Amino acid sequence: MKKWLCLGILVMSASFVFSQSEYQASFYKLMQAGRIDDAKGMLADWERSNPNDIELAICNFNYYMYMGTVTENTIGKMPDGRYGAYPKTYVKEPQYSIALGYLDKALAIDADRIDVHIGKMQYLDMNQKYSELESCIAAMLSRIDINANKWNFKNGKPLSEYGKNPEQVIINAINNVISVIRYNEDLFDIGYNISIVENKYFPNNVIAINHLASYLLDKGEAQAGIDLLLKAYSIDPTDEVIIINIGLAYSKMNSIDEAIKYFSLIIDSKDKRKSDFARQQIEKLQAKK
Repeated sequence: MKKWLCLGILVMSASFVFSQSEYQASFYKLMQAGRIDDAKGMLADWERSNPNDIELAICNFNYYMYMGTVTENTIGKMPDGRYGAYPKTYVKEPQYSIALGYLDKALAIDADRIDVHIGKMQYLDMNQKYSELESCIAAMLSRIDINANKWNFKNGKPLSEYGKNPEQVIINAINNVISVIRYNEDLFDIGYNISIVENKYFPNNVIAINHLASYLLDKGEAQAGIDLLLKAYSIDPTDEVIIINIGLAYSKMNSIDEAIKYFSLIIDSKDKRKSDFARQQIEKLQAKK
């Protein structure tokens, strides 16, 4: 059975609440009931009534995404760099391009709709369009130069009215991308470029700092990577991921005492996996002394 997701659900999961506009509410009700032809007719009526309604563009996106979504079992390299058999879900043409066009139309109507920006990110990620995804993220972040990180959300209301932190919303969305492509060597440059732009706009966010530091370490720029991790540690000395990464970075540089110093901070972690990992690393390092 084919699944469908509205843009808002795609972006914000269960926190999304539909507007009460007659057309919008009717469209989603028809889609949920499986009355796809009637939903398409509703969109046509809505188009005649108010062609420049951003919610119409979003509903059109959802319609064409639904109509074009296919899942195929395939064998090859996954986005996270692993090889194997996996179900590949994507939107076929021409529905892919039509749906994308409606997202672009929505952003042309309101360039500050953060849910549409992140929805576009997720759509490109779903379809493994990573070069376009890099450009999409850069365009979203550059909007901060204009809107000072003040965004609109569902139905055009300010994101602040929903009690959401815009920095955290954006960082979480980017982290969802980086966490998948981080170890795919074919996508290394894309992830690295994303992390550079991310740090330009959020230089004091420990997640963003960790992204860029990890890429720098893999590029062989150990001191630059460690300097960033130490900056993150100074911002939040309780972040155990940062502390472990500092230890690993010093280990790579063969700075044994410094590595042991930071791993020792994790020994009493409430997370047993982290504490066990820290102990294992300390044992290996002490054996080298």
